[in-house]
Amino acid sequence: HPHPAPPSMGAPLIVLGILSIVGGVLGLPAIIHALEPVADWLLFDARPPSNVASLPGGNGLSFDWRLLANQEFGRPWMLSGGLNPGNLAEAVAETNAHTVDVSSGVEERPGKKDPAKIIEFVELANSLPSPERNKAQKKAQALGLLLPEG
Repeated sequence: HPHPAPPSMGAPLIVLGILSIVGGVLGLPAIIHALEPVADWLLFDARPPSNVASLPGGNGLSFDWRLLANQEFGRPWMLSGGLNPGNLAEAVAETNAHTVDVSSGVEERPGKKDPAKIIEFVELANSLPSPERNKAQKKAQALGLLLPEG
């Protein structure tokens, strides 16, 4: 439910509810429940440690993706935080994320994006099994079954 934008902006506004996660988060369901009525999307990101000088985003830090495993949300959501071509498949398999966000994971140095890394990340993201297939594979594994490829 995009919110109307001020006339000077033209396009509707999309409101992101950003959850910065560090360690295990007590009360995460309550925080999500509070954000869902006011946010169009939820974005799960890693919170940089307070003792590290960092930028507001693109710190290359991830959080324990198991916190999102088997979760259902009342809003579309995306996974962010430390994603790169080396860990994307694991992150998506663990969380069943439909949408991901990347920043420092495709940089050649802080603030400088690497076109080849961007292409590699996008191609990998597009090649991953759907979250629905991931769920089916996990259920089949729990039962000792194998799913056909494809």
